[in-house]
Amino acid sequence: MTNETPLLTRVREMNVGDRITVPIEAYGHNTVRRYACDWGLYLGRKYSTHVDRVNRTYTITRLS
Repeated sequence: MTNETPLLTRVREMNVGDRITVPIEAYGHNTVRRYACDWGLYLGRKYSTHVDRVNRTYTITRLS
């Protein structure tokens, strides 16, 4: 299933506890980390990012 909403918009709209998982082929590692870092800084939120090398995915989690 694909999501047509841009990742940056999806990260901005996350609620606490939400997770977004995307395939490694869809985004660069630095892009995923930058989106989480930038929105965390601008909006006073905390996000974590995780790389799953086995399943080849990135996961962004909103912590606060």
